[in-house]
Amino acid sequence: MTDYNAPRGRQLIEDILSGHYARVFEMLDGTPQGESARLRELTETYRLLCDYYAKGAEDPSRDEILRKIGRELRMLIREAWDVERFLPQSCIDARRRLGEGYDLAADLAHPLRRQEPGYFDRLDRLFDYLWATNRLTEADCEAIRRSTDRVERHILLSGLAVGLCEEYDPAKLTLLIEVLEDREPADVAIALPALLIGGRRHQREILHFYPDLAERGIAALRRLREELHMAVEVLLDSYTTERNDRIFTEEVLPKLQGLGEHLRGMPGATMEDQVQNFYHSLDEQRDDEIEGLLADAMGRLGDMQKDRFDMEYSSAKNLKGFPFFSSAAHWFYPYIPTHPDLIEGNVRMLTNWGKALFGGRRLISSDRYSFSLIPGLDRMIPPMDLPEGVSLGESEPMTLREQMRDFLFGAYRFYTLYSDAGDFISPFRGDPFVLDGPFTRAADLYTEEQLCDLALRVAHDGHYGWAGRLYERSQRDYGSHSGEVWRGIAVVYMMDERDEEALHALEEAIREEGIRSSTAEKVASLLVKLGRKSDAIDFIRKAEDQVEGPGRVRLVAERVRLLRERGEPEETLQAAYKADFLADGEDKEISETLCTLLLETGRAEEAAKRAHSSSLPLYEGVALLATGERTEGIALLREALHAEPTNAPRLEALLTLLAKYDIPDRERALIYDTIILPSYEAK
Repeated sequence: MTDYNAPRGRQLIEDILSGHYARVFEMLDGTPQGESARLRELTETYRLLCDYYAKGAEDPSRDEILRKIGRELRMLIREAWDVERFLPQSCIDARRRLGEGYDLAADLAHPLRRQEPGYFDRLDRLFDYLWATNRLTEADCEAIRRSTDRVERHILLSGLAVGLCEEYDPAKLTLLIEVLEDREPADVAIALPALLIGGRRHQREILHFYPDLAERGIAALRRLREELHMAVEVLLDSYTTERNDRIFTEEVLPKLQGLGEHLRGMPGATMEDQVQNFYHSLDEQRDDEIEGLLADAMGRLGDMQKDRFDMEYSSAKNLKGFPFFSSAAHWFYPYIPTHPDLIEGNVRMLTNWGKALFGGRRLISSDRYSFSLIPGLDRMIPPMDLPEGVSLGESEPMTLREQMRDFLFGAYRFYTLYSDAGDFISPFRGDPFVLDGPFTRAADLYTEEQLCDLALRVAHDGHYGWAGRLYERSQRDYGSHSGEVWRGIAVVYMMDERDEEALHALEEAIREEGIRSSTAEKVASLLVKLGRKSDAIDFIRKAEDQVEGPGRVRLVAERVRLLRERGEPEETLQAAYKADFLADGEDKEISETLCTLLLETGRAEEAAKRAHSSSLPLYEGVALLATGERTEGIALLREALHAEPTNAPRLEALLTLLAKYDIPDRERALIYDTIILPSYEAK
């Protein structure tokens, strides 16, 4: 789900955000809302403002008046049109559970200890209220500010985060900013990511109607630069989860299953004996298949770990069917070992063995609940006596990065795996780019080096447009003019179809760092796209000898293609010779092009020799026919077609080259039939 509003409400909100207030007044005319005294007052204020503007009067308070009208209209629409919104069933159910007269401040007024009855039920109520209500009262905010229980605050902040994604509420936003101003690490770990994703979702409303809040948020982040960078990195990590889960499921898991098959085939009375024999077989005899499977699986897993992969998502996603996870609040619980739903033996097992069981990684809270709920899991781990005071569990408190991972990775599971996830507006939908949000746009939040490092990071994840925007920001904020920055900006322009500007950026990159093959290829491509093929040929001719490697071969091959299109056979042939030489005759497509050009320019004998040395039997056979060696040519082509029958259409096309050698159409048809007839008869 992306929006709760009915079409008419959606149009009203868009007009308010765009500043078309007259349309809003017109649409509300004749409705119950249109008759309200408050709306009549707003209409009159706006009419007077327009009159002053038309008379040329300069009013220093105009912008603030417009913002106030926008805020008031938005509030009116939100309150009056709530009944017309498409509220999801989860929201309706949450409000029903809370009841008509629920009072958050009263609920929080009586402290409860975790072992007291009703403690966890109250956590669920708090979460439900904060995400399902679209506007907090001042009493609500004061009660939240006074809360000191760590678990309670964790749930309160998580509820604010989910609620802010559902509906914009300046009170929820203000509470998150206040948490950042207090700088309590456990609270910052939730509030900072929540501010980034909530702010990005409601960017237009915040910037248009609440600029003071935006500035207050930026001021708080200036004192939390390191934490901001950390939150952005962890958020970017979460965006790769689904892609890496697909890689794990489709590529790594089958290899691990293959290793399992080999392991099960090993002799041994126990699993321990089989494992020992498995490794013994690798040492004693070189089993290429096993070693290949092992190397592929470990290599892929290593790549994922380097990519900061959420390694447990693929296994934990199948462990979210327990009744515990039927409550939305439970997906955000910090791990509480004393929760009554948990199996004590599993809790002890995770406490003693947690990190050892998961490759030294700390499980996030949501997954610890999953493993704590599996019946009999504690009996699957063989008992082992450890020295007194020694534990293989998680003895160290979570770092701030781990706390951010705990919240964001847990949230990602909620928005992708919860049974009613479709009822919620996911902040992960479309991987929103948070670095140009209302709280992250300030020039001094990131250094030039950090912007460029982030650009490389997001480019590695496939977000080339983001990378370009970061390079643009580096140039705007710091006047960066390195080749790397210009190349990044070119990517943005190319994606936006701004080809002339992209070409200029690439030219600047060349001026700063010289010609790189990738840059040269992009320049040539843009020149062709802009219809400047002659310029492309001239550019490639100058650039191709200034680069090395495969890029040089590709550039010359592109020059061959363009010259051939222009109808310059001799120059095309010379370029093809060069391309084939640079490729050491190992690029099949280039070798085929060269043989074609040789045939087209009457050099059949050379074409036959080249085709033979490059193992191109179709071209060799046609070249032999062109030189009058009909018997040898037909025999070779029959053999080639027998080996690869699907090449018949290619053969027919190649035979048209014989027209240059005075072999008429009907004879070419006879040659073709003579070649394919044995294949047809055999069929």
